[in-house]
Amino acid sequence: MSVDYYQRIVNGLDKEIADLEKKQASADKKAADEKKKAASVTISKNASASTIKSKMNQIARYNDASNKATSESADLAKKIADIGN
Repeated sequence: MSVDYYQRIVNGLDKEIADLEKKQASADKKAADEKKKAASVTISKNASASTIKSKMNQIARYNDASNKATSESADLAKKIADIGN
C-alpha cells in the first residue's frame, strides 16, 4: 500500500469527522434554542385553566424538542468517537 492510499483514507476520515462535528454543533444549538424558548414562555397570574394547560403543553413541546436534539448530539459524539478508534 502506498502513502497516497493511506493519505486518502485519512483525508476521508477527517472530512467525515468534520461533517459529524458540524451536525453535532447544529444539534447543540437547536437544543439550547429550544430550552431558551421553553424558559421564555410566560403565564400571567390571571390566566385561565385552559391557557395554563396550553402554555404547559407548549413548554413540554419545547423541552421534548430540546431533549431530542441533545440525544442527536450524543449519537453524533458516539459516531465521532467510533471513527477515532
